[in-house]
Amino acid sequence: MFDDEIRSALDLEIAEDALQVQVRPILPLPPRGLNATVLHRYLKSCGILHGVERELLKSFISEWKAGEPGPWIAANGTPAVAGNSGGLERLSPPARTGSDDVELLPLYVKQGDPLFQLIEETAGQVGVDVLGHPVAPPPSEAPPLLTAGKGISVEDGVWTARATGFLHADESELKIVKTMLHSHCIGPGTYRWSSDAKISGSVAPETTIEVSGHLIIEGDVGLGVQLRAEGDIRVEGEIAGGGSTTIEAEGRVKVQYAEGTMITAGDDVVVIRGLTDCQCRVRGTLQAATEGCVIRGGTVEAIGGAEIADAVASGLHPASIEVGHASWINEQMHEIECEIRRWILYHGKLFEDFKAKHGTEGEDRSKVWNLAEEKRIAFYEDEDAVHAEQQRVDLRVSRLRSRLESLIGSRTSNARAVVLIHGSAEASTRISIRGRRYDTAKKTLQGVAVGIFGETKSICAIPTVLYQSSEMC
Repeated sequence: MFDDEIRSALDLEIAEDALQVQVRPILPLPPRGLNATVLHRYLKSCGILHGVERELLKSFISEWKAGEPGPWIAANGTPAVAGNSGGLERLSPPARTGSDDVELLPLYVKQGDPLFQLIEETAGQVGVDVLGHPVAPPPSEAPPLLTAGKGISVEDGVWTARATGFLHADESELKIVKTMLHSHCIGPGTYRWSSDAKISGSVAPETTIEVSGHLIIEGDVGLGVQLRAEGDIRVEGEIAGGGSTTIEAEGRVKVQYAEGTMITAGDDVVVIRGLTDCQCRVRGTLQAATEGCVIRGGTVEAIGGAEIADAVASGLHPASIEVGHASWINEQMHEIECEIRRWILYHGKLFEDFKAKHGTEGEDRSKVWNLAEEKRIAFYEDEDAVHAEQQRVDLRVSRLRSRLESLIGSRTSNARAVVLIHGSAEASTRISIRGRRYDTAKKTLQGVAVGIFGETKSICAIPTVLYQSSEMC
């Protein structure tokens, strides 16, 4: 059989990367006498020198004889295999699935966790195309250049956490930090961290965030958000409260602009642009950080006094500024006392539930050794879990009692508390100094300080310039 006869009956198509040959029949039936040996010899004459399998040839010749239209694969090259340029392979925590918002947070690791292991570099494997030419392996992707930083030790190629915290990459250094750093927006849910936290994105509506340290939010805060921190809270974006958002810090609070928000601070509250219809309870002072800061409507109760730019009405709601006394602290103390009682009851219930589950073994530990191994292991696991939870409860109660003692000292009046107005206070603004009220209904106050002056203990308003060079008691 001549090659010209096969060529007139069959088309060859070589893939662009020359790693596959496809044949397509021109005639409805193969030439008489065509078999795998003859076809193989013809493919070699066409330059197909690698990857031809006789079984494939036999198969498609049979199908061609049966009237099948094709096309069929006649030869496959050997692809090249990329090498491994080394790098790090994560060991723990488990890889994220992407199905849970919490998994998008920075990885939380515990002391002693093996984090990464070093992968040795391996060379790639050269491939061969159907024409017999070598195929170079693709270049391997260079791994990120990372060095082990603070909180990470390296031994025998294994990176291990030496501290408990959040895994954070800072340029080329990988380290463990105590601050939870989150570079995305926070979706609805409840998040609690035993650390400081910094969130670069916004906080979605109906989200609760509680931290044991300081909290910084660089984005906006939505409706119905609850922010609580045992340290300071700083919000760089706008707070759209709508009356349902609360910010509670045992330390200082600093906000750009808030509307319809309940703000409680154990220290000062610093406002950059203003507050609209907010309720502020401040154990320190309320401070306007800029000349354009406006307190519009709402209520301010600041033990240490208030220093503001302007106070104006918001619709039908006048601005109310009360300083020097702390009647609202009694409410907060009552809430803390109730919370302490709830935690103490929970502490006792933990042990009662443990005794109810394990019976006499919970009271007489000598009986534990008579249990089967499986039950004995379960007993000790439950006991460890109860002790760990009780320690967490004890820490919480201790912190609540510290807050209670601090609040007791805040109930006394601050004799030096005044309301210092840099700009003006519109008519109807309500100002109260240690329970004594000064009503601006008759006129707009401009550039005055309102406070207790001299020994007369009478309410008065004096020019700001005089206040700054006088003693207010």
